[in-house]
Amino acid sequence: MKKALSIVILFFLSVSQSLYAQNTGYWAIDNQINQSVQTKSIPTIKAQFYQLRIKDFTKNLQSSAKENRIIIPYPDNSFGEFLINEVTVMAPELATKYSQIKTYSGKNIQTGEIIRLDITPKGFHGMIFSKKGQVYIDPVTKNNTEQYQVYYRKDLAHTEKAHQFNEGEPIIFDQQRYDAAQQLMQTGNVERPSGTQLRTYRIAIAATGEYTQF
Repeated sequence: MKKALSIVILFFLSVSQSLYAQNTGYWAIDNQINQSVQTKSIPTIKAQFYQLRIKDFTKNLQSSAKENRIIIPYPDNSFGEFLINEVTVMAPELATKYSQIKTYSGKNIQTGEIIRLDITPKGFHGMIFSKKGQVYIDPVTKNNTEQYQVYYRKDLAHTEKAHQFNEGEPIIFDQQRYDAAQQLMQTGNVERPSGTQLRTYRIAIAATGEYTQF
C-alpha cells in the first residue's frame, strides 16, 4: 500500500514539474547567477535571475507564424503569456542588411499589459508596461546571452550621483559672427533658405540603454 502511494505521489510530482517546465517555456529560474557574476551590465538592487535557451527561443520566433504566443518572466517569479507580432523599425534596406535584429510588440493575454522586445546578436531585451511598474529584462553581462535579470525600474541601483549641467552663458567661438546673427534675428532680416519645397530627412539617434529607460 505504501509503495503504491509513493508511486502515485512521484507520478503527480513528475507531471506537475513537466507542466511547470512547459508553462515557463524557454526560461528557467537560476539565482546562482547573482552569486557568480561580479559586475552586472545594469546594476540592480533587486532582481530575479533566469537562464534563457536563446537559440531555441529565437528559432521558435523565426519559424512560427506572424502572430506568436510566448512566455515571459516577471520579477516576482511569475510568468505571463504574451501574444506578439514582429514590427519593423528600420528602413527596408537596413532590415535586410541586419536581418539578425528583430523587434516585436504585443500584450499579455490575461492582463493586457503591453510588451516591447528585441532579439539581436547581443541577446534578448524586453520591457513590460506592468500595472506594478515598468519591468525590464536584460542580459546580466554583455558577453553572455543566456543569463538574464528581470527587474522593476524602481529597483535600478543609482550608483552615480545626478549631475546638473546648467550653462549660464552660451559658448561662443566667434563673437563677431554671433553678434551679427543676433542683430539679424532682432531686426527680422533673416533669410529663409528652406524655401517652399517639402524635404524628408532620415536620421539615426544613438543613446545608451540606461538613458532610454528614463
